Amino acid sequence: MIRLNWKLGLTLQKDPDSVEEYLFDASNLLESDTISDVTIIDDGVTGTYIADSSEVITFRVSGGTAGNTGSVTIRITTASSQIFDRTIYYYIVEQ
Repeated sequence: MIRLNWKLGLTLQKDPDSVEEYLFDASNLLESDTISDVTIIDDGVTGTYIADSSEVITFRVSGGTAGNTGSVTIRITTASSQIFDRTIYYYIVEQ
């Protein structure tokens, strides 16, 4: 698994045949709130929500076409109804 340190414009390279799991730490967004729901929104790759454990979200990314880009947005809804979107961009390359 790959632990993500999200920052605006985060772009990663990904092989079109690889299937990779990521850990996203949402603790800095939540403060004293808790995760109520997680939705994965994908474009150009396939993003799959796996689980969350209080402050860490696990998701998987697969697919994509070499030479293209893709993205996965993690949409976090909290118990107090706040919504946070964090997008990771992928550049698809044969590795």
